[in-house]
Amino acid sequence: MIPGMKCFKSSAWLALLVSAVLGSACRAPAAAAPDSARAMVDAAIGEPRCSQDAQCHTVAIGHRACGGPEAYAPWSTLTANEAQVQRAADSYSAERKAAQQRSGEVSICIMVTDPGARCDAATYRCVLNPATAVRPQGPKAQ
Repeated sequence: MIPGMKCFKSSAWLALLVSAVLGSACRAPAAAAPDSARAMVDAAIGEPRCSQDAQCHTVAIGHRACGGPEAYAPWSTLTANEAQVQRAADSYSAERKAAQQRSGEVSICIMVTDPGARCDAATYRCVLNPATAVRPQGPKAQ
């Protein structure tokens, strides 16, 4: 028995205590959560107000395990700084990619295309254009 450790009657309890202390001391510091990086993107974009389509743009956000962005977000030159929006989006995408590599996450390998953005006349907000269906080109039915 170790002097001064009389309260530990079993070596199993001592081993458990030592492993708990060492385990918490050796744990790697937590990286910034992807959720907080996504919040930075949302903050950089702000309220994407607009008065005309030319003020509306999109930024690629996130990262799919197969490559490419997870989605696109609309933003406005009227209310946001392009460089800040892009930096925040790049940071979020890098964090998502790193998290996926650490976890071994997989995803569907379908490319997300940029839908573009427009100014919605009813709300004066930049919104993504609706997705358009692309039909495969092939022989025409007769």
